[in-house]
Amino acid sequence: EATQKSSFNGINDDLIISFIQEENLLKQLKQQKIQNFNQTITDDDEILQVDEKDLDQDFSGPIRFSTECSLICGINIIRGTLAMTHNAMLFDADEYDESFTKIDSKMFPYIDNIHGKWHFNEIRAIFSRRYLLQDKALEIFVSNRTSVMFAFIDRSIVKKSCKLFTSSWCWWSRTSLASAKQLFRSANMTQRWQRREISNFEYLMYLNTIAGRTYQDLNQYPVFPWIIADYESEKLDLNSPSTYRDLSKPIGALNPTRKSFFIERYNNWESDTIPPFHYGTHYSTVAFTLGWLIRLKPFATFYLNLQEGKFDHANRLFHSIPLSWQNCQRYSSDGRTEDGIKVDDVILPKWAQMPEDFIRINQTALEFEFVSCHLHHWIDLIFGYKQRGPEAARAVNLDSITNPKDRAAIETQIRNFGQAPAQLLTEPHPPRNSAMNLTPMITPEDVSMIMKFSSNAPIIHVSANTNPTLSIQAIITISNKHNFSINKYHPNASTPTQTYSESSQASIHQQTQLPLSMDSILGRLILYFVVTADNRYIISTGYWDKSFCVQNTDIAKITQVFYGHFDIVTCVCRSEVTIAGNCFLATGSRDCTVCIWIWNGTNGAIVDREYPNQEINPSRAAILTGHDREITCLWISAELGIVLSGSELSLVLQHTLNSDILRSFENPSKISTPRLLSPSNDGDIIVCYDRSKLCLYT
Repeated sequence: EATQKSSFNGINDDLIISFIQEENLLKQLKQQKIQNFNQTITDDDEILQVDEKDLDQDFSGPIRFSTECSLICGINIIRGTLAMTHNAMLFDADEYDESFTKIDSKMFPYIDNIHGKWHFNEIRAIFSRRYLLQDKALEIFVSNRTSVMFAFIDRSIVKKSCKLFTSSWCWWSRTSLASAKQLFRSANMTQRWQRREISNFEYLMYLNTIAGRTYQDLNQYPVFPWIIADYESEKLDLNSPSTYRDLSKPIGALNPTRKSFFIERYNNWESDTIPPFHYGTHYSTVAFTLGWLIRLKPFATFYLNLQEGKFDHANRLFHSIPLSWQNCQRYSSDGRTEDGIKVDDVILPKWAQMPEDFIRINQTALEFEFVSCHLHHWIDLIFGYKQRGPEAARAVNLDSITNPKDRAAIETQIRNFGQAPAQLLTEPHPPRNSAMNLTPMITPEDVSMIMKFSSNAPIIHVSANTNPTLSIQAIITISNKHNFSINKYHPNASTPTQTYSESSQASIHQQTQLPLSMDSILGRLILYFVVTADNRYIISTGYWDKSFCVQNTDIAKITQVFYGHFDIVTCVCRSEVTIAGNCFLATGSRDCTVCIWIWNGTNGAIVDREYPNQEINPSRAAILTGHDREITCLWISAELGIVLSGSELSLVLQHTLNSDILRSFENPSKISTPRLLSPSNDGDIIVCYDRSKLCLYT
């Protein structure tokens, strides 16, 4: 199957002290490399005795736990030590290890976290992973939606590490050592997919994730099916069944002649040492993954590293979508006569004029009704009961191999051959419900609530946080007079419409005005308010003293005031939230910069990234530059790890959360200003300029 993929103030004394502390910590870490793990921590109960007050300790505090492990990063395995303090996790590579000294210097720019640190307040989830067919790894997902993967000596250390995370250090994150089958059975994602509450793409990504597929190990890269079977037509008809491949059969069985060959070889196999097999290669290997991604960095560098600095023969390089589809269904093309065509950009099917067309059409086809009705058959092949036969069920027990040379040989074979996803089902996967039998979730007659306001002041901001898990499901509105009200949300349409104004405390809220005078020029803008996901705080900007404020809606008082810009703050936005309610905040200003801040949902405050319990004068997580005019609009996503910002009569910039500029979007009309930003589900960016002019950037 085809694989897919997605300081302003200079150096001060505090920064120098922090640097020295971190250096001392790394020295301490190296000194504490474990000689005998069981002598350091002998009892699980001892691990669990970590008081929550330890979370208030400095990042430079003592090491509470450390163990040898390997950082898995693409094709690189970096040996080192993983250590934990009271509030952070660190990895320190062993630069004197023989394997480290053999790494090509060209690889280092693409190897992150050789000396990495992660604060516990940034960790979102921790899941058990397989590495070299053994359950001895952990993948840790952090708040910027990236992850890091560590392989340990054995399963016992994985368990002890997880208990440390779940004791009191990372109690807010989701940590699980459950097997893939247990995760699959305990979740309701299959039912949601059947009811069409989530897309086919979302469901396949979910299956890949719980089955152990990860971007960190190229042997276990996420796997998706070939959907389209027609790569010759000038125009593709997605309504025709002939457009799609048979999802009930593996790629090798689609061609009848090839299928017969494999069956005959299997039935006539006579070896006493090697069991019979249909296919001699695996669909997911490092070489295949890099072959598909060879035109992208860092995969091109990884590919050259595997090939001793040279590209493979031109006939064997991926260069054509139609030809790749044909080669998946016939014998190897290694013997083809060289046709003299230069390998350059990928040759697309006739029905795709540009790469964006190819991606868009494949995304559309994946969600079409024909695929929805047959996708469960492919899930059975890759993740389900058809994945394994009697021989495939045999697991390789590397722990029983005592000879180092034999063990290294087996590990090399696993790395080169590839690794199948963890099996999720031992029975047929249920089909998706038909779209014809689907009851619309919302009909035109369904009106959840109607809000009425006693004043005639126009509403300039509306924030709806109606998650059923919230103690207060409400819609917060702010008028142009800067009065805010909290309106109780009633999901049942038959319930009479009511608001919080009926209670005395809520009445005070509704009559309270946001403090401090805002700049008169900004009075009509709508982007300088953000409401937290729990409806308890409003972050407001636009004040003449260049500040922005955090106000508690329960007591109608300001709890924090920040002066992070050199001019008036013109806009603010927040990212998606984590399980604990943490998120990123972004503020834009007339000083042409964008600042990134950390919001702690537990504390209900903006906090310092280094010291998550410090609410007084927290530092900015990042400062984004590149604009030469006032920032007029913002959009931030922790899911994608990007920030979009637009400036007056100027361009739109795309940054990472680490302040790196990815690209810029030129203003089609130099006389208009971007006012709103909104990326689409397809990855395109929609920008609304003055005079309601919309532009779509791909």
